Amino acid sequence: MDIARLTEVTAQNLEYAVKLAQKMVQTPSLSGQEKELAELTRQTMEQLRFDEVYIDEVGNVIGRIKGRGGGRSVMFNCHLDTVAAGDPAAWKYPPFAGVIADGALWGLGASDTKAAFACQIVAAAALKEAGMLPTGDIWVVGVVHEETSGFGSRYLAKKLAPDVVILGEASDNQIKIGHRGRMQFDIYFKGKSTHASVPARGVNPHFAAARLLLQIERLKMQADPFFGESSVAPTLYVTDQTSSNVTPGQVVLSLDWRNIPGETEENIRRRLEQVVAECLIPGVTARIELKMRDVGCYTGYKGVAPAGEPSFATPPDDPIVLAVQQALAAVFNREVSIGVCGFATDGGHFRAEGSKVIIFAPSEERYCHTTEDSVSIEKMREAILGNMALALCLGAENC
Repeated sequence: MDIARLTEVTAQNLEYAVKLAQKMVQTPSLSGQEKELAELTRQTMEQLRFDEVYIDEVGNVIGRIKGRGGGRSVMFNCHLDTVAAGDPAAWKYPPFAGVIADGALWGLGASDTKAAFACQIVAAAALKEAGMLPTGDIWVVGVVHEETSGFGSRYLAKKLAPDVVILGEASDNQIKIGHRGRMQFDIYFKGKSTHASVPARGVNPHFAAARLLLQIERLKMQADPFFGESSVAPTLYVTDQTSSNVTPGQVVLSLDWRNIPGETEENIRRRLEQVVAECLIPGVTARIELKMRDVGCYTGYKGVAPAGEPSFATPPDDPIVLAVQQALAAVFNREVSIGVCGFATDGGHFRAEGSKVIIFAPSEERYCHTTEDSVSIEKMREAILGNMALALCLGAENC
């Protein structure tokens, strides 16, 4: 790997990458409303002479640069959508202005994941322009609905599962190799409603739910030496009544469960069924449902997906992980750490289909989903360099 040449190519392409990321920030793209950004991405890939560019039926933008033949296929993956901006007055800079100040790009989605996406697109195109293609194909994709359900990647992973996926989620240009997943379980307690002046005539489901809350607080969670403990947090509580002088016939308690890799939905459901059964009182029944979300894509495609993301882990001693660490350390001339994400991503969808998944991006977790959303331009430079190194290393036959 010619590090001097890669460094030179990076310098030549940094300004373009920053301007592209700025355009992306200036293009609002709430979940389900990613069309304008998808078109900008498609046009950019075509202008940069990607060999294949298309938008699939759910709205994902998919670009491919053909390798020289043989070698691993590598996908660079980011999401097009963002969360809502909230009150613009709360922001240091306007959320859609794409301001460049203090050595950084500022705005909604800059760190999650528009700057990373610009760096991925430019890195892949720069390798082709410089005549430095790996043997394996390079895929660069922007997926929809990551923020709501991971729907775009859920769909894509069933149709395109490359050998390696580089996910552009916040890692501060270090390596992340997995994270806990997220599931929402809704517990429905059904009793019998009555006037609050005669509570004995009814069966109040609040008491069963209260018992469960106390049990959840003491629940022993599974643990992993690398990922820490699973966790469960009661979040929402809803009754079927709006009057304070009527006891409810049904209450619903929502649990946010963050599961370590290896702890499956079936395992969790079995534990919950046992605990819930111990909390029931005469006349109250209960059922447990995994929360599902209706998804509407900007293309008109409609679907349903769990309201959460699966956990995943790529072992820290996996040869791919070690190759990534070595390649980045070589081009950065510094140590590169291996860690885990504190948040959920789309990585589990591709890991479930057999891809090795690594998280690498210039953004920092502390700025994601905040009014100080920003990415260092220097770190963008480093990310372009790192992405090119990863494409060359991972796309080779003998890496």
